[in-house]
Amino acid sequence: MYISIYYSSITGNTKALADYVAEDLGSQGHQAAVFPSSAPDRDEDDEDRGICILAFWCRRSGLDDLSARRLSRWKGRKVLAVGTIGGNVEGDYGDRVRRNVSEQISQDNECLGVYICQGSVDLKRIERRRHLPEDSKHYVSDKKYRRFLATQGHPDREDLESVARAVRSALESHRDKPGD
Repeated sequence: MYISIYYSSITGNTKALADYVAEDLGSQGHQAAVFPSSAPDRDEDDEDRGICILAFWCRRSGLDDLSARRLSRWKGRKVLAVGTIGGNVEGDYGDRVRRNVSEQISQDNECLGVYICQGSVDLKRIERRRHLPEDSKHYVSDKKYRRFLATQGHPDREDLESVARAVRSALESHRDKPGD
């Protein structure tokens, strides 16, 4: 099976995730190619080429802007999303991200699943928010800053392996569906 993986990355988290998933899929006998989401459309990347994986970083509980632009050019595709978030993967925030991304994909495509893992946060961006007024919704308190510090080093090997297992499982489920 041919799989195109498109990634958007600021810190390198989602690039690492895309590369890891591609390598894992290659070891499973799939042909996977990795491209930046900002890359121009390619003639050979059309609907009959298989499943697309969108590797995103979470922005405002959904896709980052580059991933959203890439997705907006796809119609009728089978899309699997993998992403990194700076928040709690298993909590309400993680659920909201999965739901929002699934809805974004499902507008014009078939969503095969959304899998997220912990990612590190760009501390330069967070540092600017620490200097905002405390009543600003974007203000980062000392407690929240310590939580962001704890994200450094993610995604780690365990995070990457978890998403790769989820992708393999989603592809197996898709392959087992009648008519696909």
